[in-house]
Amino acid sequence: MMEQSGGERKRGPVFRIADPKLKALRDKLGRGPEKNIFVTSGVSFDPSLYQVFDGDKVEAMILTTRLGAERLQRSHPNVRVLVGGDDKMVDLASAMTMLRRELGVRYLLCEGGPTLNGYMSRAGMIDALVAMIRKEIDQNIAIVKAANLKFD
Repeated sequence: MMEQSGGERKRGPVFRIADPKLKALRDKLGRGPEKNIFVTSGVSFDPSLYQVFDGDKVEAMILTTRLGAERLQRSHPNVRVLVGGDDKMVDLASAMTMLRRELGVRYLLCEGGPTLNGYMSRAGMIDALVAMIRKEIDQNIAIVKAANLKFD
């Protein structure tokens, strides 16, 4: 069970394991702190608007391009920033390799819209998909078709 902590002052959930037994299992397996990683070009992203960067419940960081990292490190020097691309886009394949090598990330839950999911699907990087159906249903269906996923 994942817990979303919501707040009125700031946006966005903080995804973390809430069940004490699952937390104990995670500790026993030596998985280390939970991580929330934001993937963005960094051009207009403002971490001060998101509560996940305020607390100590998870390790929050931003994966962005070199230009995004330069801007974020000037405006938010206390936020951990990872560089995963030189141009306007994060290179997801090399970023996933970097997350595994540098942070020991073995399992990754990505929450994103049609842009992130579309890129990951085209790169063959989706093992499972949980779709939240909203008014943008056509975009979600396109992602499922592009990933060639089957429903049980």
